[in-house]
Formats: sequence, structure tokens, C-alpha cells
Amino acid sequence: MGKDNNGKKPNELKKVGMKAIWTVSAGVVPYHPKPEYTKIWVYTVTDFENDQNMLPEEVTRFAEIVDEVSNYQWTLTDPDVLNWVHSDFHWME
Repeated sequence: MGKDNNGKKPNELKKVGMKAIWTVSAGVVPYHPKPEYTKIWVYTVTDFENDQNMLPEEVTRFAEIVDEVSNYQWTLTDPDVLNWVHSDFHWME
């Protein structure tokens, strides 16, 4: 599996104070993702706290990640290379 924006492997994510996580994967055979297309984004507790203190006209880190995930998904929509794209979002309390 890929790494997140902070260079952490998935089993290291608990150490960064994770608040939310997005995972995008893609492949040819359904449910068999190709590792080179799997990417993870992590929204940390620090990101969340910083976003709470931003002005309304400022772009939050949460919004930046949502845009990054969406843009990455669109780059994977090539039927000559991949047959499916899947994304997951998990919010941690």
C-alpha cells in the first residue's frame, strides 16, 4: 500500500494523531488493487485544530485534501489501463 502525505506507512498512522483518512486504490481485477495506484491522505488532529482557527475565506487543510483526492481519482480514469477506482473515507472520533 502507498504512503500518506507525511511519509508514514498505514501501520504507523496511529502515531500521527489521525482525525480522518482517505484511501484511493485502482486496478484491473476488482478488489485486487495495484499498489502503484494506491494512495493515502491523512488529516491529523493538528490539521483539524488549525482549520478551526482559520478565517472563513481561507482554504482549510480538509478542503485541500478533498480536492487532492478528487483530482487523483480523475487521473485514474483511463479504461485502457485500469478497470476500476475505489475510494474510502473514515472519520475518527
